[in-house]
Amino acid sequence: AQTMGMKTGQMMMPGGKNYQKILEHFGRNLLLPNGEIDSKALRTIIFNDHEKRRQLNALTHGAIMEEAFNQCEEGSITFVEVPLLFEEGLEGLFDETWVLTARDETKRSRIAKRGGLNPLEVERIMESQWRDIERIKVGNVVIDSESKSLVEILEKRLAALEKSNHGK
Repeated sequence: AQTMGMKTGQMMMPGGKNYQKILEHFGRNLLLPNGEIDSKALRTIIFNDHEKRRQLNALTHGAIMEEAFNQCEEGSITFVEVPLLFEEGLEGLFDETWVLTARDETKRSRIAKRGGLNPLEVERIMESQWRDIERIKVGNVVIDSESKSLVEILEKRLAALEKSNHGK
């Protein structure tokens, strides 16, 4: 399983495909002393300004998706986690979309833990996401992730898919 968050982070590192694009567009003031892009500062910019988030996505999504698809093996089942999939109109790139649902409190907790964010930052991220009710309408598969980790859910679902595909 690949996560777009992992791909994005790698491509923002010095020498990465999106490193120079981000610096050229958002400025060298985002650089940390070690030469890396300050992802927390960038996150603050894009989650406080919808237009800046749109600009970042337009700059970077092509290279990120290209990298993800280059790692897919022909005929294999590949799960790609994409934040803001529907919000950015990327669902057409995939054969199937899975929507993971959970209570808002659970989502807030997961976002805060994942990024070490304060409550205001978490709320800004939540505001950028479609509500579950909207995503359920357009997803192919809906999975309640309230009580299980993403890894547990994926292992079970992918094992079932592998088994059904090998039987064909």
